[in-house]
Amino acid sequence: MTVKLLCVISAAALLGACANMNIPGVRGMTDEGSAFDAGLHQGYSDLAQAEYDEADWTDARYFTNRAKMAAMGQDGGPQPLVDRNLPEGSISEISVARADLMSAFDAGGRDKAASAAARAQTSFDCWMQELEENIQQSDIDNCRAAFYQALAIVQAELEEKPMAKAMPMMLPDPMNCVNMGMRQASLPSASVARPMYRSRLLMVWPNRATVL
Repeated sequence: MTVKLLCVISAAALLGACANMNIPGVRGMTDEGSAFDAGLHQGYSDLAQAEYDEADWTDARYFTNRAKMAAMGQDGGPQPLVDRNLPEGSISEISVARADLMSAFDAGGRDKAASAAARAQTSFDCWMQELEENIQQSDIDNCRAAFYQALAIVQAELEEKPMAKAMPMMLPDPMNCVNMGMRQASLPSASVARPMYRSRLLMVWPNRATVL
């Protein structure tokens, strides 16, 4: 009787834990937000499935809800540090990491590098979750490495400067060309100007034998 009761209680607890965790259904939701939100939607769905496969119902539910909110375009940003019970020795590094992530987001990283920015956030939350769990060092290292790799891509996109535009070729002003042509037309040619000069000299000094 006791064994049967325990089995019933365990089954009920399992069903309760799995309630509101329709991960495939959440994954298939239509994205209503930005490209960044769409990346979060799929990233959090992957994390939810991974935690579900490990029978971590609490984190599976958490990441399912995050995926759902992202699909609706209502993401709240990377998880606050106070939400997790982190090992003392990890707080310094992950605090700086979160600050760097938020700086990149504030500089426009969500828009300029949407896919990498979404991977950075989901990897950060994965890193926090694995740190709190503190069981599998390889999982901690993988999430941490994925975070830094994605963040580096975002930061590189933000630092990339647009190429300077080539200066447009300055075409001559048609009116200037007309004016210049008129001025040139009004000047006497050398062959005309020299006889005129000679005649003027003869008028001034008519008795000169030669004229330069």
